Amino acid sequence: MRQASSPFARSDASSAPVPRQVVEEAAAFFVRLQADADNAALAAQCANWRAAHPHHESAWQRVCGLLQLQPAGAPLFAPAARLALERTASGRERRKLLVYLFAIGGSAALAWSVDAPTRLRTRLADHRTDTGETRELTLADGTLLTLASQTSVNVDVSGPIRSIRLFAGEVMVRTGIDPQRRPLVLTTRFGSVTPIGTRFSVRDTEIEAVRVQLFEGVVELRATPDAAPVLLQAGQQARLTATGPQDINALRAGSDAWTQGTLVAERMPLGECIAELARYRPGIVRCAPSVAPRLISGAFPLQRSDQAFEMIARVLQVQVIYRTRYWVSIEA
Repeated sequence: MRQASSPFARSDASSAPVPRQVVEEAAAFFVRLQADADNAALAAQCANWRAAHPHHESAWQRVCGLLQLQPAGAPLFAPAARLALERTASGRERRKLLVYLFAIGGSAALAWSVDAPTRLRTRLADHRTDTGETRELTLADGTLLTLASQTSVNVDVSGPIRSIRLFAGEVMVRTGIDPQRRPLVLTTRFGSVTPIGTRFSVRDTEIEAVRVQLFEGVVELRATPDAAPVLLQAGQQARLTATGPQDINALRAGSDAWTQGTLVAERMPLGECIAELARYRPGIVRCAPSVAPRLISGAFPLQRSDQAFEMIARVLQVQVIYRTRYWVSIEA
């Protein structure tokens, strides 16, 4: 393991030297707070960190000052933040700031590129999980839901149609036996999934599609309410897009292992493997393009990503670089 340098750590006539790692930690806090502004626990953690040493507060003010934003200012990639960035006096500092924040905050940028109403609905959902958290819910009709990390759903099983709305993340559904024989419908951004006595999962982590995986029974997929249904059989998966189901093929072995806290990889590209582990780890995890295509097989603990990274490093002879506790890079 080795430490990396920061483009912000410097000493000049107007500011006292601050250790590179401290500035990196401040920038990491800044990006995480911009991506999750209502996270009280994260805000308290940042406040405690700032109060722990004068260097911490100095680094925090430097990072915020480069954008001329207060910690509670506009989102990092909102128009106000862009205008503040344009007002930054030094073009050289602007370029360094952009490179650095995009390097550590790509996921935050993506999060803020989603429309505001969707973000609001996600935050106000009936049930949510935080990063690294999974949760099981048993509904009044006996249906069992397992929520993966960073998942939000609304549930209503009181009406003539039992409904589940997935806003973000991934949910496994084992349908209950309803005495009234009411249909159950799971809706997503790109259509609906109607199970027929089944166990299935739906995942919304892509921009242009949601993924449906079927482990037992049959499900009907529709892009719109009046579209003809497409049947998915046990052992199949599909991508549900705005134009309808696509890419129907066989499930990978161990596709449901995440409900038991494990990622099962069978000749999986390393970049995909790291992306899955990153969903369960706070902060930023990067996989260098030079090693992302390498194939790996194994079973990795989702809740103990440091252990998973060590396993991957031994198997593929790659480096795991901890720039901070919340910023990890996998490189050649």
